[in-house]
Amino acid sequence: MVSFSVTLQKRNSAELCDIVELAAETGAESVITVPLVAYKGLDVSDETVNISDTEIQRVIEKASKTAEKLGVIFSVQHSEESDNRENYCEYLHGWIFVDPEGKVFPCPYWNTSHPMGDFNENSFDEIWNGRAYNDLRTRLNSGIFRETCAVCPERDSTANTEVTKTDFQQNP
Repeated sequence: MVSFSVTLQKRNSAELCDIVELAAETGAESVITVPLVAYKGLDVSDETVNISDTEIQRVIEKASKTAEKLGVIFSVQHSEESDNRENYCEYLHGWIFVDPEGKVFPCPYWNTSHPMGDFNENSFDEIWNGRAYNDLRTRLNSGIFRETCAVCPERDSTANTEVTKTDFQQNP
């Protein structure tokens, strides 16, 4: 399934319906939105959205209705909705994120300097069942959360999501 992944922030929230329409026009089956995580040092904290905010809820509802009308799956992922099993990562078991150059990542928070694979070099099966993904699954299933996973805002809804960029600089 081809899906759009959108980092929801103040500057693009008004465009959410347009993004859903673009997804439908291009044949994507879904639009998944993930609220912006404000990493220290990147000066984006003023762009974060509160999913409970009335205006954001209105934008999400409008995008949801547009998606339903166009036959596109629409969802908003955030910590309050995530499965809180201690060693579980919903992204690792059913999602991949592909950048415009074909690089593959397991989640929207992943350090982009460490892709899990590259569609220019490998097939989906080779990447999904390859060593990088299998090693990551094994570590997480064992409760070993390093680098990117250790500071993941999806793991703990009470965690401070304002992590530093250097938290993501090492090999995940």
